[in-house]
Order: sequence, then C-alpha cells, then structure tokens
Amino acid sequence: MKKKITLFVCLFLFAIANICHAGGSDIMWARHLDAFIEGLYIDHTFACVNDNGQNSCYAYHGGSGLSLGDYLSGTYGYGYAYKLKRCATHPAQCKVVWGIEGTCHQESNKMLYSSGKKVSQADGYWLTYLYFGHYGHFAFDWKWSNCKLVCNY
Repeated sequence: MKKKITLFVCLFLFAIANICHAGGSDIMWARHLDAFIEGLYIDHTFACVNDNGQNSCYAYHGGSGLSLGDYLSGTYGYGYAYKLKRCATHPAQCKVVWGIEGTCHQESNKMLYSSGKKVSQADGYWLTYLYFGHYGHFAFDWKWSNCKLVCNY
C-alpha cells in the first residue's frame, strides 16, 4: 500500500511539474541581432513562438525572422501562442513609440509575457530597463494595461 501511495504521489508531482509551468503549452523564445544606436552597441530583440509545429517571429521595429540573429539566452519558455500573436497584431495598444515609450526590448517582453520570460540578457537591456522598465515607460502604464486586455493576459 505504501508503494502505491508513493508511486501515486510521484506521478502526481511529475504531472504537475509538466503541466503547471509559467504559461501555456506553446514554446516561446527571443532572438537578437547586433545593433548600434547613437554609438552604443545594443541588441535588437524580437519574440518567437512555436505554434503547432509552425515557428514565427514578431517585432514592430527593426525586423524579425527565424533566419535573423541568434537565440537569446534565458528566454526559452512556455506560453500561449495566440496571446503573443494577439499582441503582435494590435499595434495601437501594444506597440511602443520607439525611444519615448520603450524599445524593441520592451515590445519583446510584452509579447513573451505569458511565458514569464524577459529579454534581460540582451546587450543594452540594463540601459533600456533603467529608463523604460520591463514593459515600457511608466508614464504609459495605461497603454500596457490596454495591451494586456487585448492580448488576453
């Protein structure tokens, strides 16, 4: 009886570990490219998702694509593809005004939100984070709130 209970507990914990991650069941990650802005070396970032075996990448500024750049360390996670795609297709609520509300770093974080990951390993992230935060300038919190509604976060 004790073995059966132990086996049941182990199987239950295994099931929870595989089901209850930060987001959904779709694989998400970010990619990055070298960029130079005002003489500073920073990374251009964009969010990618595997939705039913189909890989897609999204960015409002600076381009995106699976053939561009490299995987950005620390961004691999599970989220909801439909939420990332909703964010990518609602620029009025989710796109930042570059340099005023944020950069590609903040946009990528918005798209990766359901996975719980951020592009904090990107070169130059510390600088954009200090000024714009993780999801865009604090003065535009209302816009981030609207983005979360549209993306169904």
